[in-house]
Amino acid sequence: MKTFFCKIAGILAVTVLLGMGCSRERHNADSENSPSETIGTEHLSAVSVVLKGKADLASPVSSDLQVGFQYSKSAGILPSNSTTVEATEADAQYNYTAPITGLEPATTYYFRSLIRQDGLDTYGETKCFTTKEVASMLEILEATCVEDTCATLNARLDLTDVLFEDIAYGFLWGTDESTLDHDCICPETTTDTIQAVLTGLSCQTQYWYRAYVTLDGQALNGEVRTFTTKPYTAVAGEAIDLGLSVKWSSMNLGATSPEGYGDYFAWGENLLKDLYIWETYQWCDGSYEKLTKYNYDTNYGTVDDKTELKDYDYEDDVARQALGGQWRIPTYAEWTELVNGCTWIWTTQNGVNGRLVTSNANGNSIFLPAAGCWYTDYLGSVGFLGCYWSSSITKESIAGSCSAGCVWTTSDYVDLANTLRYYGMSIRPVSE
Repeated sequence: MKTFFCKIAGILAVTVLLGMGCSRERHNADSENSPSETIGTEHLSAVSVVLKGKADLASPVSSDLQVGFQYSKSAGILPSNSTTVEATEADAQYNYTAPITGLEPATTYYFRSLIRQDGLDTYGETKCFTTKEVASMLEILEATCVEDTCATLNARLDLTDVLFEDIAYGFLWGTDESTLDHDCICPETTTDTIQAVLTGLSCQTQYWYRAYVTLDGQALNGEVRTFTTKPYTAVAGEAIDLGLSVKWSSMNLGATSPEGYGDYFAWGENLLKDLYIWETYQWCDGSYEKLTKYNYDTNYGTVDDKTELKDYDYEDDVARQALGGQWRIPTYAEWTELVNGCTWIWTTQNGVNGRLVTSNANGNSIFLPAAGCWYTDYLGSVGFLGCYWSSSITKESIAGSCSAGCVWTTSDYVDLANTLRYYGMSIRPVSE
């Protein structure tokens, strides 16, 4: 229990009172006849208040006069269950006040004025106040500018009547409502609105967030709200006729030019992310032995015998979802047709290494940049390796359902291959 008082010297008017020690004995005087009067409160907020009291004193005033307040969450205030604070301001008529901070929001407190002189404590009438809700000072607003990989979080911070010395505020957010494990600390603002711009989010994903404010070490959280990022979108390239069964896009998915690297995806995912491992792969339960979709082998989890993304009406084909129309990820057979029906030349186009793929039938061509690939949290081999997914799981792969068909190309080779499905690789769309 803290004990603070301030001394009023003589009968002179004072504005700031100095603290002194405790009296040697205490006595609860009858509040009706007590010279200590509990006036009330002002500047009430969710975490602070100013208490007001008055000392009705006759002259001469004791030289050891001390005034202040006791407050508690218990209606029966006792020195043992309450906190005693000093008055910080007083006038010539002994009207005095004391600021209280660090209170709990939406909580009822009881308080009384206190006078100590000549070793005797006398108290005023016990009164009460209820602090405001956290929402009175911290209101969570709707997220704005929500796109496929970014969003802006907003909150209103009203510090009217709030007493504090140090402040910090920001947002906690994450993909699990019970574990908001990302902390975005906001810089100081001169307005009543705080904002945080989140980038690098996963598309078509639900996020939870709450604003917080820390006042002199006291942390206060607002309510939890949610938003969902938009589906992944991209610009369709030109459909190039190479004299094959399908037309090939002039650029990678997510690129804006033929030389652009575009975006990278794990097989069958519509998500942009920065960690490519089995634990983050959408279609397994943490490991390659627990596949939950697109699996023909009981050794690798749930069997559904699906081996083509189109078997689910293209819901997991990011090219179809992003571009619409007849665009989709090419099958393994269509990649095989491209490899066998075209001449592949390693070259540099507008400063970008890759393969110029020219039709043996009509001379038309597309450029496949060496965009590298993502493995774990690392994007490697950019400028040296091109890795392109097919929409097919090939049963000939020694890795079984854990891998999917693809094309790998360097300056030395063009290889129809299979790669573990969690790798982040490029996609070159085709159109019927």
